Parts: sequence; C-alpha cells; structure tokens
Amino acid sequence: PLLPSLARSVYLFLHSRRLKRRADSPLVDSYYVGFKVATFFDIGVVLALGTAWVLTYRGHGGAAYYLDPAVSLLLALYMLYTGVTLTVGNFKILMDLPLPEAEQLKIMSVLAREFENYENVGNIYTRRSGRQRFVDIELYLKANTSVEDIMRLQTRMQGHLKEHFEDVKFSLIPLPPPAAGGGD
Repeated sequence: PLLPSLARSVYLFLHSRRLKRRADSPLVDSYYVGFKVATFFDIGVVLALGTAWVLTYRGHGGAAYYLDPAVSLLLALYMLYTGVTLTVGNFKILMDLPLPEAEQLKIMSVLAREFENYENVGNIYTRRSGRQRFVDIELYLKANTSVEDIMRLQTRMQGHLKEHFEDVKFSLIPLPPPAAGGGD
C-alpha cells in the first residue's frame, strides 16, 4: 500500500515544483513543501521497511527494532523544521516590513532624477506588505506649483519607481515651501 502512496507523492511533488517555478505564490509554495514532506515521508517509510526486512532476513532482527524509531524521529524533525520555516515565511509575507536598504536607495535615485522639480524632501514612508511595496514621499514644492504640475510629477515619479519595482503603490504628499527664516 505504500508504493501507490509514494508514486502519488512523487508525482504531486514534481508537479508542484514545476508550478512553483512558474508562479510566485505563497499558496503554491505551501503545497510544494507539503508534497515534498509527504514524498520524503513515504521514501523514509519504504526504506525503513526494506532495511528492516533485510536486517531480519540476515539475522540482525534486533537492529531492525531501532531503525523504525530512528527514521520516525528524523522524519518528525524534518517535518517540524519545514513547518516552522513555512510558517515564518508566510507570516513575513503578511507583515508590513520596511523596504530593504537597496530598495530605499532606488527610491533616492528617483528623487535625484526629479531634483529640479521640488524644493526639499520631507518624510519618506516605505513599507512592504506581502509582495506589494508602498512608497509615500513628502515633497516641499514651490508656492506657485499648480495641481497639474504636481500630478505630472507624481506620474513621472511613479513611472520611475515602476522601472525598479514590479508592484508599487506610490503617493506624493505635496507640502508648501518652508517659511523663510523659520526653523523646524
């Protein structure tokens, strides 16, 4: 009865591996890990039974009694490891995390490209939720900047950001120029 289960596990594992290469999805990753664990489990059980049979046949039946718990322990530890790894990875996808420094530098390069179109930079808010990146930038603009100019600047900056990031939501937060002689 284990051989059909092993054949099914191997087939589903190979199929899910092909899907994993094509789709960047946490759900596909979860299925892939599940089928991988099931395949290793079935292989471990078949090997343990086969080895125990050979040991018993050769007159070393006492060693066969230790083989099953040893293989079971190794499989349980592997299952625990993959379960914790998958859980941590899925929680990271659900959490809002700051963008890595390399990605923040790309945002700074976009600001540098548009340097002539604003007075100063305020706060830059970045976060990542799942595969989605969110970038909100406060820019101090000249007092005579029209709404149309602000919208064109936002569209250009969003285009520049999309050159670096596949999935980004961008907001430009326009601020009036700082008061002359006033300190923040």
